Amino acid sequence: MKTIESVLIGYVGQQTAVHTGGEIPGKRTGSYIVVQKRGGGKSNHIPSATMQFDCYAPTLSEACELSQKVIRAVEESIALDDISSVEF
Repeated sequence: MKTIESVLIGYVGQQTAVHTGGEIPGKRTGSYIVVQKRGGGKSNHIPSATMQFDCYAPTLSEACELSQKVIRAVEESIALDDISSVEF
């Protein structure tokens, strides 16, 4: 069974073409995205998750641009079979 973390790490990484993982990489060069589950629950047998996406880049401006790419990727993740809804 896939976890929501693995689904979003794979999808966001693919859509942004930036290293994406569940923790800060040991070698911090260039841009990267850290995806973590911060909470969740279940309602009517449907699981939910609260996710956090941290964007790192050499400059603040680049980190802000990367953040916008992540937002678009998360919005588009609704097309995945493993995602039933997206809320911000």
